Amino acid sequence: MTDRDSRQVGSGGSRRAVPRCGHGSDPAQIPGLGPTAPARDRTTVWRDVGDVSFEGIRPTSLRQPGTGPGMRAMLGLPIPEPPGAADSAGIRCVVTPVDRDGRLADRSALRFMGWAAGHPVELAIEPGPNGSIVVARTGRTVRINPRGHLRLSLTVRRACRIAAKDRVLLFANPRRDELLVVPMAAVHDMVVRYRQLDDSRASR
Repeated sequence: MTDRDSRQVGSGGSRRAVPRCGHGSDPAQIPGLGPTAPARDRTTVWRDVGDVSFEGIRPTSLRQPGTGPGMRAMLGLPIPEPPGAADSAGIRCVVTPVDRDGRLADRSALRFMGWAAGHPVELAIEPGPNGSIVVARTGRTVRINPRGHLRLSLTVRRACRIAAKDRVLLFANPRRDELLVVPMAAVHDMVVRYRQLDDSRASR
């Protein structure tokens, strides 16, 4: 043990340095450490935790539950199905902008309908209490353009008050073979009317 180690052990402070013991060193004879258990083997070398060797210890293999031999796959929790989910399974709603030429940017609703490029479509305007909407069905009036977009004519856009860069709600229903194009003004009016009806019911 060096002089520096002796000063740290016998200085009486709260900090003590424990020397590393080599061959011929007995921890029980170190001043200031008090009585310790006698060493069984004089050749044992005391090491810090970082120097401890884990040779011979095999780590336990990690295994996913239900993947081992004889293990059944674990089933997930049942997910409740909301009312009307079966009816809405064949419907897709998309919000998409309209460019200055009347083309609908989104094509996923058309693919959902099964309308590829060149498919003939007929556009009809249906007025309602919340504004006019466009109903597209298989027909002979217009065709899906080569890039797979549906174009609304200027007459249709003016009748439904759809301007360039406006967003519309697409409501695709393959079972009825129709694609509804609902302007945002009509969506806003429908929401307002629905909330007014709900408030009137709550006040009763």
